[in-house]
Amino acid sequence: MDELAAYKVFVRVAKNGSFSKVGRLLGQSTSTVARTVTRLEEELGVRLLNRTTRQVVLTEAGQRFYNDAINILQSVDEAKLGVKSQQQEMRGAIRVHTARSVGSNLILPALPRFLNKHPSLTVDLSLTEERADLLAEKVDVAIWRGKLDDSGLIARPLASPRRVICGSPKYFKKKGIPTQPQDLVRHNCLVYSALHYPNEWTFLRGQEETSVKISGNLRVDTGTALFSSTLNGLGIAVLPEWLVHEACKRQELQIILSDYEVQLSDHDTSLSLVYPHRAPAPKVTSFIDFVLQLFY
Repeated sequence: MDELAAYKVFVRVAKNGSFSKVGRLLGQSTSTVARTVTRLEEELGVRLLNRTTRQVVLTEAGQRFYNDAINILQSVDEAKLGVKSQQQEMRGAIRVHTARSVGSNLILPALPRFLNKHPSLTVDLSLTEERADLLAEKVDVAIWRGKLDDSGLIARPLASPRRVICGSPKYFKKKGIPTQPQDLVRHNCLVYSALHYPNEWTFLRGQEETSVKISGNLRVDTGTALFSSTLNGLGIAVLPEWLVHEACKRQELQIILSDYEVQLSDHDTSLSLVYPHRAPAPKVTSFIDFVLQLFY
């Protein structure tokens, strides 16, 4: 038995005091309406209505159940309205600014999943290292790297600045896996040139610091190019842990020398999710949740 449908029939009968009138309103026979109420009474184990040839009257138990049924049906209607209202708000565009490496390597590959779930939304994505005025430029969400100023914006940390040494299984199968920093002198080490990183990598384990002069056949000036080159097996690179996390889970990259802390520069590679309003619109909240799921 469809309980909600039965409640609706019972409430109508109680209001109208007639099976036949409710049958006409619902396009059902009088006997069908009566059977619905009878099945409800059997389910509850109590008589809800007293029937006579002239009228149908609520019993004491029926009056109590009638009041409860009214509240239940109103709650269901309110829940439906709430969902419909939210769905109506889950339309339009979401303006997003994100650092290039985050957008290219994390957001864009996962974005189809978000858009398939919310087909009425459009994502206006800008890959930029500039920190725009989110309010002035009407940006809903931004992902920024490095330390944040006290701007009054809402910020949520996404990832620590920790960097790791990694390479592809294909490269390690061919060249072997370094087990200590000094082994890197015999490997092709890829260099990120945008921040003038030196050809020397420094490692810290406990109080012991080790510096190794490295060399390789590729220098690139974007994190995306460095990440892609490492994935393609060109060599070993220092990369942010958040950038390689998913690739390591897919066994496309392998972290090595994990018991050492990489001391490369004072450049902060931490990530933060930033947005201007403490209570963002539902469509913006859905995108924020989507991003958080990529990191946690």
